[in-house]
Order: sequence, then structure tokens, then C-alpha cells
Amino acid sequence: MEFSVIVTAFNCEQQIQDTISSVQNQDYADFEIIIVDDGSTDSTGNICRKIAENDQRIKYICQANAGPSAARNHGLRESNGEYILFVDADDYLQKSALRDFHNFLTQHEDAEIIFANSIIKSADTNYRCDALNSDRSLYYAPKDLIPLVSCCLEGQGFNRGHDTLRLSGSVWAKAYNSQFLKQNNLLFNTNLPRSQDIEFNIRCLLASHCIGYLKKTVYTYNVIEGSHSHRYNPKLLADYNQFINAVNKDISPLDSSLVNNDFAIFILNLAIQASIRSCKDPTWENRTRILRLCFNNGMFIWARKNAHIRNILRFKENIKILLFKIKLFSLITLLMR
Repeated sequence: MEFSVIVTAFNCEQQIQDTISSVQNQDYADFEIIIVDDGSTDSTGNICRKIAENDQRIKYICQANAGPSAARNHGLRESNGEYILFVDADDYLQKSALRDFHNFLTQHEDAEIIFANSIIKSADTNYRCDALNSDRSLYYAPKDLIPLVSCCLEGQGFNRGHDTLRLSGSVWAKAYNSQFLKQNNLLFNTNLPRSQDIEFNIRCLLASHCIGYLKKTVYTYNVIEGSHSHRYNPKLLADYNQFINAVNKDISPLDSSLVNNDFAIFILNLAIQASIRSCKDPTWENRTRILRLCFNNGMFIWARKNAHIRNILRFKENIKILLFKIKLFSLITLLMR
């Protein structure tokens, strides 16, 4: 079997049927679907069971709620495919996604991780998101490792110009060689309640030798306000601290000024997200208080001191860096909404 598509689900009764249908309706046939229900309390489980009963390609697994990392790891252990794809339960694959990956791998069978493009869709926007800012099809470690890690941190990557990347560190819109994952014991960090994708991909890149880039759009990511990634979370700052410490440990051996600067700016952006999402009442005063609280923490202090301008044309980002450096948190709250 060529592909295992792992769909993790938790309380997504409104979206899960469309998500699974997008995989069932692929125009390439050599795949299995593994649905891991992470202890849903709504009708998600019933919907998935009914679909699985009528499609022999689907394996349905229900586990006690343990978080997305544990659910994905469960799916990995049950998978039989040569390559692994991950799909979130409120997104969907483009109809030709598996065929596009298959065609790419026919020509580039040495690739252990394959990046591909996606569409970002919300109530008021719809745009293509390129995974890498380079035109090559293959990349090799160690030569290309630093710009690849930079891409995952939404940094400059291969292009020192004006643009940086978005969401390149996600596990969706990628295919992973299953033997590569097993041989390097690459699983998701179950101690991270948030941003597990980025940390997982950085560890994958550090273990890899050959990385591919399929320059086709294979995935649609739906931005749904109120979903796990976009809802109020009073523990968000603590969650981010765990993620930051894990990534810092991962990237330390690289000793790269490019990666360190991208990581510092990434942390500043996390502080802004924490000021929005960890406030039940996100007033100017409350958001400013959260920002000040962030910068009592060692890695946030490090980020403020070590973030540097990447390009003079990135005006909004450059203003943000300057305001952080001079600790004008109240003005950041007003400007960075």
C-alpha cells in the first residue's frame, strides 16, 4: 500500500464527513484511511463508525482523550502505507492530492519528506500558501537544512528578500516516508499541548537527508474561529513556553544566526497571540498585561533582545521589533491586532 492518510478527530461532527469524503474521493486508489477519534463527546464517533462500516479502506480507532499528538502517534502505529499524510478533521485534501504525491515520488523516490502547497480559507479570505520559497524539487541535508528549518519557523527560508512564509511547519500538505519515521523513532511530542507540528517537522528535518517540494496545491486549511487553534485558552502562555523550550533544544545544534533570528521573531508573534487568545476579555488593558507577563520569562526576554530586522521593506514587522525592544507594550497592543 502506498499511502496511509491519518485523520485525527475530536468533537468535529459538523465537518468530519466532508473531511473524510475528500480522502475517499481521491482520483488515486492505493491508500488507506485511519481515523483516530480522540475521545469525542459529540456525534463524531457515530459518524465515523458508520462511514467506516461502508468502506473497507477505512480503519476507525477510538481512544480516551489524550490530545492530537497521542492521536497521531496512534495512527502512525496502525499505518501500513509507504508514505504517511495527516489531515485535520476540519480540512480537506484536493481531489488529486495523492496522485500528485505519487507522480512526484515516482521521479524522486529518495525524498523522505515532501512539502506541498495549500489553500488557506476563512470566512473572509482564500489564498494559496507556498510551503517553500524556492523553485527546486529536491533539497539535501546538511546544505539546505538551515533554510528549511527557517521555512518551518515562518522565516526567510531560501529568500532573503521581502517575503516570509506562513504555516510551513504544519504536518498537513506533506508526505512522510514511513520507514524514515520508524528508523529515526520520529513521533509527536505528547508533552506539547500546542504547536506540535512545527516541533515534529524540525526534528524530522534534522534527521533527513533528502527533502522534496511538490509545487502543487494539495490541501485546504479551514480557519474556523472557535476551533481548538483559535479559541480562548487561559493556559496559552504556559503552552507556548513548553513549545518554545522544546524547539530551542532542537535547533541549538544548528548554531545558525538566521534560524535564531527567525525563532526570536516567531516568539514575539507568539506573545502577541497569547495576549489575544489567553484573555477572556481582550481589552487593551488586559492584552497589555499579558504582554508584560510574557516578558518576565527567559525565552521571551531572549527573543526581545535577539530579534533583528530581516528586511527594511517589512515595515509592520520592523515597527513591532522596535516597540518590543523599547518595551512599549501598550503601543504594540494598539497596533498589532
